[in-house]
Amino acid sequence: TGAMLAGAISVKFVGLFVVLFVGIFTIGQLWDIMGDMSKPLWYTFKHFMARALCLIALPIAIYIFIFYIHLSVLSKTGNGDGFYSSLFQTTLEGNKLQNATVAGELAYGAHITLKNHKTGGAYLHSHHALYPEGFGAKQQQVTTYAHKDTNNVFVIKRWNKEAPNITDPDVEIDYVRHGDLVRLEHVVTRRNIHSHNQPSPVMKRLFQVTGYGENGTGDANDVFRLEIVDGKEGDVVKAVVHRIKFHHYFMKCVLTTTGKQLPKWGFEQGEVACNPTLRDPNSMWNVEDNTFPKIANISLSDLAPGFVSKFIESHRVMLQGNAGLKPKEGEWTSKPWEWPVNYKGQWFSAGKMKSSTASSESDEFEEEGSGEEGEALKDAAANKNATKPVESTENTAQVKDESDEEAKVEENKEEKESIEAATESKVDVDDSKKEGDEKKDDGSPSSSSVSDEKAKNPDPGTEGDHKVYLLGNPVIWWGNIILMLAFGCTVAWYNFKVQRGYQEPAHKAEMRETTVVATSWLFLGWALHYIPFYTMGRILYFHHYFPALFFSSSLSAVILDYFFAEIAAAVPRRIKHTVFNTLVGIVLVVSVYSFVLFSPLAYGMYVEDGVGRDPNSTLHKIFWLDSWEF
Repeated sequence: TGAMLAGAISVKFVGLFVVLFVGIFTIGQLWDIMGDMSKPLWYTFKHFMARALCLIALPIAIYIFIFYIHLSVLSKTGNGDGFYSSLFQTTLEGNKLQNATVAGELAYGAHITLKNHKTGGAYLHSHHALYPEGFGAKQQQVTTYAHKDTNNVFVIKRWNKEAPNITDPDVEIDYVRHGDLVRLEHVVTRRNIHSHNQPSPVMKRLFQVTGYGENGTGDANDVFRLEIVDGKEGDVVKAVVHRIKFHHYFMKCVLTTTGKQLPKWGFEQGEVACNPTLRDPNSMWNVEDNTFPKIANISLSDLAPGFVSKFIESHRVMLQGNAGLKPKEGEWTSKPWEWPVNYKGQWFSAGKMKSSTASSESDEFEEEGSGEEGEALKDAAANKNATKPVESTENTAQVKDESDEEAKVEENKEEKESIEAATESKVDVDDSKKEGDEKKDDGSPSSSSVSDEKAKNPDPGTEGDHKVYLLGNPVIWWGNIILMLAFGCTVAWYNFKVQRGYQEPAHKAEMRETTVVATSWLFLGWALHYIPFYTMGRILYFHHYFPALFFSSSLSAVILDYFFAEIAAAVPRRIKHTVFNTLVGIVLVVSVYSFVLFSPLAYGMYVEDGVGRDPNSTLHKIFWLDSWEF
């Protein structure tokens, strides 16, 4: 039993319900053993130790061993690497970080990627697309993205200087230190990370974070104070190992990820915001890629974690990823109340088309148009001689039209030389200039949205050679409901007779007691595998009911056996066995016939079969409910 428990939970986390079921059953056994006054207390203790060893220690050991094999065999890089920490990725064959060397310390002008330090944290990311009307200022989107992409690359600059040319062999190295005031410039779009007094798109109590400015020139709301967690003034920032925070100089908030997903217009990437709660645990980042040719490199393989660290992190990522599987906009899902009544099935395969499940999973790994590396940083920054930033008077509440934006850009270019130290440069985003790039960059709707729409609403008679519709056998599923109700009535009647002191023959009382105990445990197993889904916020599918179905079908078998035995006992002895076997045969025949009847759904429907709701279709005879979608 212990080995099987380890196998169940190793396959899928729903195996926890089996562990809970066996745990409750074991407690019941030990309670009965302890109540046997003919045995000493030591006898109960021995039984407890045997169960603790076989049902707790053994499953845990097997489970850990299985994951040791898992992490040893699945050791290569893949699309999901970004969900794991930078150090975890150093152990994956083929990953960019395996056996890689990066500049060990961070200097101004370095090209870097920033990875959020929380479990499953993604990379800081931006692209040409703008926030839409009604979601704060209509400026460039800043998000988190879990996969490696050129749009994850930023240049770190002093707040009042342009970045040095790191390809110059004579460049002077200026290290980034704890407490420095910095700007982060997005390499591809040349806009700075920026925050202001506008609400974040999803988490309205936080401040919006955008990409702002042009050619690396923005305003004072681009300035952040960099802080090393547990660091001291003057400490140099180290790549990978240091956790760092970015405190906005004027808004007094920290750059963070909310863990919320942006809508379709944000390509369902993670929301980035600025949180006034400075102790936000999601506001910690680490430098992963760090390119500066003149700085001595360190080998990341020397920092690789061991098995225990990888085991713990992989579970944190799995649990967080599982909880984060929310239904996307317009995506098909199902509700727990639909499952026992077989209200609706699920397209499990639709020929050449993707199912909605596959679509939702593959979308996680796609972002169209990652953009190319930006050209070398330009010289001549404004406000070079300033010693302290001056707060911006940017009016972000009002979105300017394109002509205003262009005029403002020209005005700032002409007056830049005469502006006093740290006066803001009000450069808004040029909408029309980036319109084409916006479609090119992240999530062009032309192909992906069309294919997604087909996947979510597949037409059984249009594409593909065959379709598989996942639907429960209605005879068995509805029979389970009826027999579960019969179980409730049987238990109620049994308790009523016991309470009234009714005496019945010993053999009948024993059979009824055995049936009630067995069906009660099976009902508990069904409830443990079904009811918790009502409390889950994640996306749910029809197949999540299958473990619970096993218990309800087993309960049906026990109840049928009891009823058939009762019926057989009521007829003459000479035909008793004949009646019992006949009833069992009828149940088997009906089950087999219903399986054959609905087998086209499981083995594949062909285009020529037509649509179930069509009276001329060969499938019309099994189209019993309008909610069935075949």
